[in-house]
Amino acid sequence: MLRSSVKPTSPSRDVDDSKQPEKQWWKRSRFFFLRYGHCWATATLALGSLLWVITRTGFRIGTTNSPSRDLSAPMGPIIYGTKNKGDRTAALVEEAVSAGFRHIASASSHYTNYNEAGVGAGWTAAAMTPGGPSRKEMFLQTMFLSPSNPDWKPADAATKSMGVEDQVRASLEKSLRDLRTDYVDCFLYHNLKNKLDPLENVLRAWRIMESYVDAGTVRSLGITNVHDALYFDQFYESVRIKPAVVQVRFHSNRQFGMPMRWKFRELGIVEQLFWILTGNGHAILHPATKAAAAECSLTPQQFIYGFILAMGAGKIHPLIGTTNRKHMEEDLEVAKYFDDAWPERKLFVDRWFGRVALKEFAGKVFRRPDLIAHLEDDKKKKDHPAS
Repeated sequence: MLRSSVKPTSPSRDVDDSKQPEKQWWKRSRFFFLRYGHCWATATLALGSLLWVITRTGFRIGTTNSPSRDLSAPMGPIIYGTKNKGDRTAALVEEAVSAGFRHIASASSHYTNYNEAGVGAGWTAAAMTPGGPSRKEMFLQTMFLSPSNPDWKPADAATKSMGVEDQVRASLEKSLRDLRTDYVDCFLYHNLKNKLDPLENVLRAWRIMESYVDAGTVRSLGITNVHDALYFDQFYESVRIKPAVVQVRFHSNRQFGMPMRWKFRELGIVEQLFWILTGNGHAILHPATKAAAAECSLTPQQFIYGFILAMGAGKIHPLIGTTNRKHMEEDLEVAKYFDDAWPERKLFVDRWFGRVALKEFAGKVFRRPDLIAHLEDDKKKKDHPAS
């Protein structure tokens, strides 16, 4: 039977015309929801998933998921090192952070000479004080130590029997617990001082370290004690995520790092120098150091740190391990001289750490005037840019 297109007018059909628009609106809404509602649900679920990924991994739109120092606090101009602090670690780290240090270098507690749980207790205690730093203001750095290293804790036999991949995982997970954080700003592979670990072992470990960068648990990677150019080239070309940091000893038996410094600067890699005072006692006692320090109203130790900062031009960061609060404050005072925000910076640096003075000082004290050759090269490039 065909349905009439004419609306019935019989009074028996009790129609309230005032409700017709509401019913028509509801019919249209129900039709739209039934037809397109699943699309909205899918889009909402996708957006929620994307937000979860962003918050969990630290991914940022417009960036690649690779080590990037813009994701964390800036690396400190000088770094507080926590090696050989033993049971005093927590108190000394709290003291250092309270004095103004924001970059703390540590290592996995598998390393005999570190008390990483003390580092975590120290920085968090300082953070709890009025005006203390937040986690975002801190740069926390740790290291993986291979069991082949003689400094490995012999009592940790269970971890020692693992494959290197699981050793890296165990090391970082323990570091996160001990440091009381859910991410670290830099994770280093620690090489032996007098010889390099087999490259294949380093690469196996590095791949796991890269996976933590991908997950946002680690913000940048680094490696220590690399003095062989061929070894470093092979390593650098083999890794997906490049090292942001190389930590090396500043000593004459390593030629003060000169053979590799050009390469690191070319690749944009930051150097962290240790053993600056301990390994260069003659430099502190040298008459040229004492005279220059007196002119600057600095201690000889302060002047040496100032020389390192001037030599680095923002690409070299000294590791400092003092246990004395006064010395901590003195070292931080020197770092202030190299802060662009300090009004008297240019006057001080130009007068006491000018290029010519640096070259003369390096020749007299370290017998290596070429220690600042890279700065002279930088100046030439600036004055005569390539056309």
